[in-house]
Amino acid sequence: MPRCRTFVLCLSSFVFFAAPLLAQDKKPTEISAADLCAAVAKDANAAGSQYGGDQLIVTGTVAEIQTGNYNNVKLAGPKEGDGSKLQVLCNFPLDAADQVKALKKGQKIRIRGQYFASYSTPDHGGPNLIMCKLLPAEPATKP
Repeated sequence: MPRCRTFVLCLSSFVFFAAPLLAQDKKPTEISAADLCAAVAKDANAAGSQYGGDQLIVTGTVAEIQTGNYNNVKLAGPKEGDGSKLQVLCNFPLDAADQVKALKKGQKIRIRGQYFASYSTPDHGGPNLIMCKLLPAEPATKP
């Protein structure tokens, strides 16, 4: 049994520390919060296979801000009335507290984060991004 626990601990460490570094080498996928929520609502396993561990750039509207022990921002999912209450949960590092506190509900933002497939299910409220970073509202254009 101790070997099993050691393996799980090593695997967990890889997922949280090494995998994000590997994912940064790939060009991130750009997607709207509504489309990401729709993908998870349709088939969370397929969304996990498609995006799992990848860096995503998600554009959406701030629905909720949570500060304190966590720096979380929830982006509104599909429009109200379409039967889905899913939201994209964006987990920011603790040192991003000032950036998170400066956000306003209803503000349109772009976030880069790693898709965390294990918690990106309808039962967990929708897609989950970890190690998020706030990006400029519009991507920079090359002259």
